[in-house]
Amino acid sequence: MKQGLGQPIHGHRYSWAITGVIGALMVAFTFIGSMAVSNVNAKTTGKAGSDLENCVPAQNIEAIIDDSGSMRSSDSYRLRLAALELLINKPGNERKTLGSIEFGTWASSIFGPALIEEDKLDLLKRLDKRIRADNGSTNYNDAFRLAIEENANADAMIFLTDGGHNGRKFENLHKQAPETHVIGFFGSEGSSGQVRKKPVRKHRGKGQHNPGAQYQDYGEPLLKRIAEETMGKYYGNVTTDNLQAVFNEIDSRLNCESKPEQIEDTFDESDESAGRAKHHRLAIKKGANTANLVVTWPDPTKSMKVSSIRIVRRGKVVASTKPLKSTVNKLGITKAKGMTYQAIGIKNLVPGTLRYTLKLKKAKTKNIRNPYDHTYKTKKRHGNAAPKSSPTASSSPGIKNSERSSSTTNVITQLSQR
Repeated sequence: MKQGLGQPIHGHRYSWAITGVIGALMVAFTFIGSMAVSNVNAKTTGKAGSDLENCVPAQNIEAIIDDSGSMRSSDSYRLRLAALELLINKPGNERKTLGSIEFGTWASSIFGPALIEEDKLDLLKRLDKRIRADNGSTNYNDAFRLAIEENANADAMIFLTDGGHNGRKFENLHKQAPETHVIGFFGSEGSSGQVRKKPVRKHRGKGQHNPGAQYQDYGEPLLKRIAEETMGKYYGNVTTDNLQAVFNEIDSRLNCESKPEQIEDTFDESDESAGRAKHHRLAIKKGANTANLVVTWPDPTKSMKVSSIRIVRRGKVVASTKPLKSTVNKLGITKAKGMTYQAIGIKNLVPGTLRYTLKLKKAKTKNIRNPYDHTYKTKKRHGNAAPKSSPTASSSPGIKNSERSSSTTNVITQLSQR
């Protein structure tokens, strides 16, 4: 019998067999194709997820920093400036591109995207000049608008604020932004930080009769949403004690390093006067080649000495910064120091336990001036003069260590490995 189109070959039994084979092949190809797509997505979107194998380090970062008037009390030591300095000076970040804007009532550029190793000194000078808590209110819309305009190629953003959005209705411009890590800064105890305290605001359409009036919380819930919708992370209740450490954790995340192991110490006046040290040990992970040891503290009238860095295995020193035996490996060390941080890059790691010593002492500087003591220049909004009501700082003299330092100093040590 002549085979007709669509007729079974040699009966129904073979028809079902062929149909089953074809169906199985289609399922297999679909599954393989979906795996390929998911793998591509994982490699292109993974900036700092838990899966470090598929993580792609961020090469271009934009920092969006709140410089509204409330920051004068929330961040009296300008630790947000120190945190940005840490990001710039941290060993391993030299070839990163960084851009930054500050915002308050308006947003304005601090510096456009620049390669850190080529423009480091200029970037630090611009930050010191512009981070002054002199920009009025808190406007998220202008912040995201300018950040996206200035650095359209950013791989990730860091958004820091101590207050809820209190400009016009929030425009959701963050949806055009890349992965954004959000810091809800609560400042020091008793400060005016308003992230958690911001009340629900009511927004109406045209005319008071509009039944479609919207209610939206512009405080912490909005900050969480910005982080979630950009695939970033929200860091809430951040204080002066851990602000720099949070910046370092974000940086480690963007560099595809392991989540930093963290140790917290409290030094009191007796520790300082007696020169007492604290000794710590942290395990080196299998396969790690490099590490960053970062130590931060909130008080610029204090200084921290980090010493005796070595790796010990089975009770014996197997790597040191100054090996005394030929059998001991030499650790490669790169240091960066600021008034409230130390960042130490460590190379040539070997398996074992990293040991180090911390000792608190007074800073060499005799007087620590109020960071906000200077005459402010009016800031500009996209080239236009800012309101003339921008505050001017007082001309108070330098403040002695004994007047500014507290009885205890909290110190955070973090170790990230790669």
